[in-house]
Amino acid sequence: MKKNLSIIVASTLKYGIGYDNKLCWNIPAELKYFRHITTSCLRENTKNCIIMGKNTWYSLPKAPLKNRVNIIISSNDYDKIAKEISELTDKTTTVYVFKTIEDALIYIESDDIIESSFIIGGAQLYNSFLEKHIKDIKSIYWSIIYDKDYTCDKFIASNVIYNHFSFQKEDIIINDKYISMYGVNKNNLNSIIDEPPD
Repeated sequence: MKKNLSIIVASTLKYGIGYDNKLCWNIPAELKYFRHITTSCLRENTKNCIIMGKNTWYSLPKAPLKNRVNIIISSNDYDKIAKEISELTDKTTTVYVFKTIEDALIYIESDDIIESSFIIGGAQLYNSFLEKHIKDIKSIYWSIIYDKDYTCDKFIASNVIYNHFSFQKEDIIINDKYISMYGVNKNNLNSIIDEPPD
C-alpha cells in the first residue's frame, strides 16, 4: 500500500497563495495548524515528509523545518541546492533535493522513516502534482484566508481541486480569519460535495 500523500495549502477566496514568492498573511493560528498537521504521526519512530519547490525552500524564514523530512524538488538548481544542503549546520533535520517529482516519490516509498508526505508549495509544484499526479494525492488540507483582500501573483488550480476532491460539511471549520477544509480524493469516496462551501 502506498504511503499517504496530501496537499496542504492556504489560499485567498480567489485562490491566490502568495506574492513575490512569499505568503501575504501572517496568521499564527493557521501556522500552528500547518505545523500540527505536518508533524503528527501515528507510528513511533517515524516522521512525516514535506515536499516543496525551490522558491518555497528559499522563502522559509527558518529552514529546514524541524521534526520533518524536508524534500526540495528542483531540476535547474539541483547542484546548487545540494551543495547548500551539505553545508547546513543543523544536522538533526534530514533534507534531500531531487530533480523530479517522480524521483522524490520513489524515495519516499523506500524510506521506512517516512509515514506521510505533504506537498507544501509553491504554485508550480502544487499545480504539477494536481495535473500529473492527481491519483497519487489522497487528501487535501485547505485553509481559505478571508480576513482581507490580499494581492497575489501565484494561484492554485482550484477547478482541479473541486473536480477531484470531496469536502464533507463535518470537515469544514470556520475560524475568525480563515476556513479550514479537509478533502478526500473522490476516487476513494461515494458521497461527494462538488461545490465550495458558502
